[in-house]
Amino acid sequence: MYLKKIIFIFLFFFTSSAFAFVRGTDRFELSFGGDIPFHTGMQFRYNWSTQYYTKLSGGFALELFMDNYHKVLKEMSVLEHNNLLSASLANSVVFDVRLGWTMNVYEGPYIELGYGAMLWGKGEVLGRDINSSIRNQGDLSANTLYQVEITNHGPLVHIGYRFILIDKLTLNMDLGVYKPLFSIASLNYGNESVSSGESEKLNKLVTRQLWFLSLGLWFGVSF
Repeated sequence: MYLKKIIFIFLFFFTSSAFAFVRGTDRFELSFGGDIPFHTGMQFRYNWSTQYYTKLSGGFALELFMDNYHKVLKEMSVLEHNNLLSASLANSVVFDVRLGWTMNVYEGPYIELGYGAMLWGKGEVLGRDINSSIRNQGDLSANTLYQVEITNHGPLVHIGYRFILIDKLTLNMDLGVYKPLFSIASLNYGNESVSSGESEKLNKLVTRQLWFLSLGLWFGVSF
């Protein structure tokens, strides 16, 4: 009987602290920054409690970011067709939704699990990169730019630490991984024909080889 009381009291205080709403006005947060070299933009955060929150993000995979991503992968030699993929994803719009857990809503370590998407990219890819990656005929002009669009989506995870800079102003730093599991490609070679299997081959490259490792730097204002 005594043991049951102890367990009841422990569970009561645990659930109360985990799901108690945040006091005061620090329930919302707007952040600006980026997941480098992935995208830059803004985030909106809602604190459900002192430990749990939801985050919505939106931004752009700038061409500069995709160029840096290409250089990093080239140095690491980890993605065979990164010229094609990084160029075709330039200027994509990036969205994601995350569920987060932290030891303290104001400062400390945190982990976020979510789902993201890259949409409406208007990348231009050199013919030689298309020839070497997905075009069986290999007859596109090597130095001509062709339009390749890729929409992809998949899960993501971020692990980081939150710092208080001054009252209401915070800095979040984290390491993140995004892995596309689904892809829809659109190819436009101008007057050149597009075979039925090329889009599917590009989709397989995205879902089997593409991934993003990023460093997140986000400055947030609570209100």
